Amino acid sequence: MRADLRAHLAVLHRGWPVLLLFTALGVLGGIGTALLATPRFDATARVFITTDEADTPLDSLALTIYAQQRLRSYADVASSSAVLRPVALELGLEEPLDELAGRVTATPVPDSLLIEVRASSRFNTEAPALASAVARQLADVIELQLESRMTTEGSALGVTVVDDAVLPPAPTYPEFEVSVVVGAAAGLFMGMGVMLLLHSFDARIRGVRDVREVTSERVIGVISRERKADLTSIALDDDSRVAMQFRSFRTDLQFLRLESSNRSVLVVGARREQGTTTAALNLALAMAQLGRRVLLVDAHLRAPEILELLEMPPAPGLTDLLVGAASRREAIRPWSEVPELSVMTAGVVPPNSGDILGSERMRTLVEELAAAYDDVVIDGGSIVSADASALASVAGSTVLVARAGHLRRQHLIRAVEALAVLGSLAGILVTDQPSLGVEAVAETVA
Repeated sequence: MRADLRAHLAVLHRGWPVLLLFTALGVLGGIGTALLATPRFDATARVFITTDEADTPLDSLALTIYAQQRLRSYADVASSSAVLRPVALELGLEEPLDELAGRVTATPVPDSLLIEVRASSRFNTEAPALASAVARQLADVIELQLESRMTTEGSALGVTVVDDAVLPPAPTYPEFEVSVVVGAAAGLFMGMGVMLLLHSFDARIRGVRDVREVTSERVIGVISRERKADLTSIALDDDSRVAMQFRSFRTDLQFLRLESSNRSVLVVGARREQGTTTAALNLALAMAQLGRRVLLVDAHLRAPEILELLEMPPAPGLTDLLVGAASRREAIRPWSEVPELSVMTAGVVPPNSGDILGSERMRTLVEELAAAYDDVVIDGGSIVSADASALASVAGSTVLVARAGHLRRQHLIRAVEALAVLGSLAGILVTDQPSLGVEAVAETVA
């Protein structure tokens, strides 16, 4: 129940601009209706049915019951031609009688001998004139025509107009406040429909919860969105929440690799621009903080970034070592900021990088490096490239980076399926996890 509530709140949190937009449009529509609609004025007159004096109380009661029984029929007479034709002549109305009948209603008042005659018009002066004229003519028709035919002695009932219609102070329709409220409600419901429709077509991964809905693979790390952090030293900030998250990620990963003889870990993205270089660098820094000898390898040959990110001078790197153009001593350099961390940059980018990274020489090199260092962290770029797939086959374990807000569900599914075939996937690292809002609250509680 709480999970469903959090999911609904997350949808609402993401879709509130749509709700706000449609509600505002509904309010504007209500205002427009109130200002542009043709006004309608209503006025009401009342007719009272009286009975003649009877000889006995029993006869008086009988007359009263008789009058109440006939009220409905009398009310229907108000829209008949016998009433409306003389009214139209009196007021000079030229519209057809059926249209005039549509503007007149007569309703019996419950538990009384009253009939309310209501008339409507576009003009505030015409409505009361019409209601009063219909009430007077109805009284004449009932008393002089209908009731007089019931008995040779004349009508036993009297009809009196007790309340003439008065000038209405304001139009009955449209009501400004009602129009605005109805417009806002209509806009809100339309916005909810559009919001739910957009949500059903929104295939983006927005956080940990979406990752867990897409795949059953283990989430071994969650890194919050932190725009102001220094990407080269996030893990070195003892007071940073993101640094603590990287250390937690490091610990979980180490537990998963306890029985692995190959201590190399490949960091790849489920898609391009997933931040694999940042993740690999800070994972290596978090490991080096334990006093372990760590080697960071830039195998993202299609777009190498570590050399520039760490502001290191150009030197031979991974590709130079693989083709025999440089020795291991020349290709591996310590990083002055953290003595425990050594770095192997990409080197010269070859045209056939996939063949080089998937070669037996690369497999041998990774095994030798894993034996020489406590941990080897490899930045492999995106799994959609042949380079990353080749690296996944030689690395001891693989971490898949899923960047919230920059990845679609189908991309994550394909990446997991590709790594599942190779059998090296240790788990998923979710980055750019929202730090505020319902998504963040939901994942903190989960």
